[in-house]
Amino acid sequence: MSEQTKEAVAPAVGLSTVDKLRMLLDITSKISRSLDLQEVLNLVMDTLDSLIPYDAASLRQCEVMT
Repeated sequence: MSEQTKEAVAPAVGLSTVDKLRMLLDITSKISRSLDLQEVLNLVMDTLDSLIPYDAASLRQCEVMT
């Protein structure tokens, strides 16, 4: 896990709505710093559990066909 990810990951249990929104804003700003898809997907999966506890998750990339 990268240092940026470690900073973004924190248990959301007991946090107020404002605190959770601030955490989402922080995660969003970190994600938007990279253009590398794999890095962004890793960051999303590493930080998602800090806001929404889960046992499994998946992300899909869809391509628009014209």
